[in-house]
Amino acid sequence: MKNNKLEGYNFVDCLLVDFKVDKLLSTMFVIVETYYPILKDGTQIKGLLKLVFNEIRQLSMIKGDEFDFDIQLKYDDRGNDFKANEVYSIEIFEMDDNIITCELESDMLKFSVQCSKLDIMKHS
Repeated sequence: MKNNKLEGYNFVDCLLVDFKVDKLLSTMFVIVETYYPILKDGTQIKGLLKLVFNEIRQLSMIKGDEFDFDIQLKYDDRGNDFKANEVYSIEIFEMDDNIITCELESDMLKFSVQCSKLDIMKHS
């Protein structure tokens, strides 16, 4: 097992902003708030991170009753929104066989996904 691909990111007091799985269950994306890794001057900048899982091999998910309502609410980057789905943890590991495993836990959603390709990018 290789290192966590999100090492240095901080998800304390951050929201799950958007989430979607395609109809074929082959691609999924998640957008979350995060504090990016600490800069050289010791500061952390809060922003959005988009995770795109491609060529999904396995997906396990538990949704809370409020998830569908909450994910449709508008997101305001100034914090003046009504979203309440706080992220507790996200861990992404690349296994020795090049399979990528991600586990996310939030107030209203918990999932584990295995895929062949992952894109991690800043989202604006």
